[in-house]
Amino acid sequence: MAQKNTPLDPHIRTEIPARPFIFPYFPQALGMFAGKMFNCSPVELLYIGRIFNLFFSIGLIYLAIRTIPVLKWTLFLLGLMPMTLYLCASLSKDAMIFGFAFLLIALFLRFAYGHQEKTTMKEWVILCALSFLVTSSRFTYAILICMFLLIPINRIGTLKKYIFIFFTLIITVLAA
Repeated sequence: MAQKNTPLDPHIRTEIPARPFIFPYFPQALGMFAGKMFNCSPVELLYIGRIFNLFFSIGLIYLAIRTIPVLKWTLFLLGLMPMTLYLCASLSKDAMIFGFAFLLIALFLRFAYGHQEKTTMKEWVILCALSFLVTSSRFTYAILICMFLLIPINRIGTLKKYIFIFFTLIITVLAA
């Protein structure tokens, strides 16, 4: 409790030699910025950042559950696993990665098993953007683009368009 009353000193800084991809830290930074406006202590800023991270990841997982046409309960239970909740309520980038990875899986399954006949170009741009964000945060999630092969060719149109979109996804992931 003694640390709660320690004031924030903006002159004390830590230099990081390697600049990581900062996008996954956006919810935490937003929460800390909001807490800084209310002159919170460093410990309170950490907790506010954790709360913002948790709420943002819950929102992404909720959106993924709403999007996915099958296995809704499976996705719900994966989101409620203790380690998932622990990492979502931390200051790590895993919360954002989990949320976007769940949303990416939900979109692939929606394209493969959903009720709509054809997909639009806007949906493919969203899929490429999500693939880029997930892969640039953790490259091991690049394997998720193989879920594209679940999508029937007639949902996309021609075989030529199917191959073009698949290679676009591969190039997007490699660029990340």
